[in-house]
Amino acid sequence: MLTHLIQTLLDDDHGISTEAYDALLNWLLCHKHGSVELANLISDAAEACDGRWFIPEGTNLNLPDPGRMEVK
Repeated sequence: MLTHLIQTLLDDDHGISTEAYDALLNWLLCHKHGSVELANLISDAAEACDGRWFIPEGTNLNLPDPGRMEVK
C-alpha cells in the first residue's frame, strides 16, 4: 500500500517538490514503518527537473518478494 502511494506520487508529469522528496526519503529511513530498501530503490530511480522529483515512466518500485528469490 505504501509503495503504491509513493509510485502514484512520483509517477506524475509534475513530480513532487524537492522538500517533499527529502521528507519522503527521511520518513522511509527514520520511521519504524519505513523501509530503507524502498528509500534506496527510489533514490536509484528518481530523476529531477526544475526542482521537481519523479520516476521515469514504467519504473517499478515494488521490492522483490524474499520468498520468491532464488537461492544460489
